[in-house]
Amino acid sequence: MTGEEELLARGWTRQFNTEEPRLSEALAMYEQIGLEVHLEPVVVDPDSEACQMCFEQDCDRYKTIWTRPKGQSRLDDDLF
Repeated sequence: MTGEEELLARGWTRQFNTEEPRLSEALAMYEQIGLEVHLEPVVVDPDSEACQMCFEQDCDRYKTIWTRPKGQSRLDDDLF
């Protein structure tokens, strides 16, 4: 099972890839509306047709935002 599949199985929903200052803004917004937020490093998909040059060149700068409703964590949710 891939990391993305594990997150999906634990109730997380992938939102989008971003960097600062949008990252902090999105985190605050999702938390304000009552969602749990989790960040993952961006995974470059070599099969994607979208341009991923920025992610490849400066991968530590970008994060993928994942959210789920608060209280949805599971006992086996030991990824984090």
